[in-house]
Amino acid sequence: MPLDFLTAWGVSTAVGFLFQPVMKQFAQDVGKDLLKDVLKDLLKALSYLPLAYLSKRTVNAPKIPRLCRL
Repeated sequence: MPLDFLTAWGVSTAVGFLFQPVMKQFAQDVGKDLLKDVLKDLLKALSYLPLAYLSKRTVNAPKIPRLCRL
C-alpha cells in the first residue's frame, strides 16, 4: 500500500515537472489569443454602431418643419 502511494506520487510529480513548461506556455498563448479575439470583436462592434446609427438616422429621420430659422 505505501509503495503504491509512493509510486503514484512519483509518477504524478514527474509528469507535472515535465509538462509544466509546456502547459504554462499553452496557457499564455490561449490567453493572448482570447484577448486578441475579444478586442477584435469589440472593435468590429464599435465601428459598426456609428454607421448603423447614422444610416438609421438619415433614412428614418422624421420630417420636422422648422418654425424658426437662425
